[in-house]
Amino acid sequence: PPFPLMVLLLAIIVMWNKFDLHISSTQVLYYGAGETQGATADNYAVLPIIFGLVTACFIPLSRSFGQLFTQIMPLTAYTFDIIGSLVGIACFSVIAYFALPPLVWFVMLTLLILVLSARQTVLFVASTFLVSLIIVIQLQRDAYWSPYYKILLHPLPQGGYIVDVNNAGGHQAMVPWQYKESFYRRAYELFNGSSFKHAMILGAGSGSDVSTALVYGVKSVTAVEIDPTIQQLGVRFNPDQPYSDPRVKVVINDGRSFLQNDKGKYDLIIFALPDSLTLTSSNTSLRLESFLLTEESIKAARARLTNDGLV
Repeated sequence: PPFPLMVLLLAIIVMWNKFDLHISSTQVLYYGAGETQGATADNYAVLPIIFGLVTACFIPLSRSFGQLFTQIMPLTAYTFDIIGSLVGIACFSVIAYFALPPLVWFVMLTLLILVLSARQTVLFVASTFLVSLIIVIQLQRDAYWSPYYKILLHPLPQGGYIVDVNNAGGHQAMVPWQYKESFYRRAYELFNGSSFKHAMILGAGSGSDVSTALVYGVKSVTAVEIDPTIQQLGVRFNPDQPYSDPRVKVVINDGRSFLQNDKGKYDLIIFALPDSLTLTSSNTSLRLESFLLTEESIKAARARLTNDGLV
């Protein structure tokens, strides 16, 4: 019984408290750092509470499983422990791959806990989780879910949308190409856009760079984007409809991986804004800027250029 109550309490706290974490270190880069001057006082209380509750949620579960493990041989118990870990990893991978929303996560959790609950506690567990599910439905309302993000779209007066990921504000904007910042057009203005026949855009997102390339006469565009949901939102909501143009080939893949395996040649390769704006160690395998914007990646891009191509 304590586990469903802890989950419910955690859901309530998340529902009623939106907080921003501000890191003042100059060695850490994260999205929104330039827009936030400081964290409000309640953040310093809410964050430890949430962290503590997440940890505490596992205590009743671990006690129950610990008691069960003492009843079997240690090696057998360890085998079940490893199997459980692998099943958890597999479930997480499936959830991410299919971009399943939180309601699915909590329904899976509810069914699992109901199966493991004693008969006399089933009604209490079901009722508690039902309230949690109602809160989850409210929290995920109007949101799109990708393997990486919670995504919200905010309409703009001139048409198009602001793309808000993980409640961090303006991640990118889907607006008509003429309203985009001037640097989107700079390469075409400096080097005569009509001379670019084949372009590759790494981090094509919802299609802003693709729109600009098409407007400036690029004859074929290979748009590489790692997030399938953001790309599909571009298909549906970008006012310029760049992904419906027959000149555009869409590739859902990590940019660096595509560079290393592609055999094509391009007049122009654009490293578009990879908008996570998160600095990570080079030892991680996260497909973010620290992995994409490297010396090796630039060399791979140059190998894909024509003789007079431009990165």
